[in-house]
Amino acid sequence: EYKYLGIFGLLFGIILYSLLMTHGLTNTFDGLWHQNYHRAGSGELSSGRWLLVYLDKLVMGNHADPMISLLTLGLYVIGFILVADLFRLKHRVGQYLCMALFLSSTVICITLSYRYTALGYGLAYFFAVLSIYIMIRARRHGYGICIGGIFLGLAMACYQAYLAVFCIVAVMYWILLCKERAVKPHETSPKAFGSYLGRSLAGFCVGMVFYYG
Repeated sequence: EYKYLGIFGLLFGIILYSLLMTHGLTNTFDGLWHQNYHRAGSGELSSGRWLLVYLDKLVMGNHADPMISLLTLGLYVIGFILVADLFRLKHRVGQYLCMALFLSSTVICITLSYRYTALGYGLAYFFAVLSIYIMIRARRHGYGICIGGIFLGLAMACYQAYLAVFCIVAVMYWILLCKERAVKPHETSPKAFGSYLGRSLAGFCVGMVFYYG
């Protein structure tokens, strides 16, 4: 259903950030210092970003473009598709416009310019979106809470600031439920509100236990 949206997002991102990838336009001293090779170590561990250590081992410290930027863009595109599906964004033109606006944001541009952390932060965004998506869509609520909570913990292990992505999507989905309740009161029961709120809070607690435990 979202295949063409994914292709459009990836192509749009490649064109938009082509100069950044081909000319190595890394950001300020941090980006210029590390360039193509960096392995996370004590600095990342001390700040609680322990998953970056394993991620750097997986890519063997190689953060050269275009590989890293393409992988990061792919994670952002897939994450956006999950959000579009969650909020039932079906209008094709609206999908493309929202995808273009999202990929054009300053946050993604800055993330890509810090090449040696770009993949980790893209993974943090993807995990944060995936966590709330699983909590909402899983048929077995216990499964959704546990697996979604683990993904939330992994998102924080990449970069704690992406907890905000989880919170924003969760709150916006709550607003969507309220809107549907106002428009079609017979189709959205108060029980659904309580169930969603309970799953979100329980998943959040599981994520915090996984991360800090």
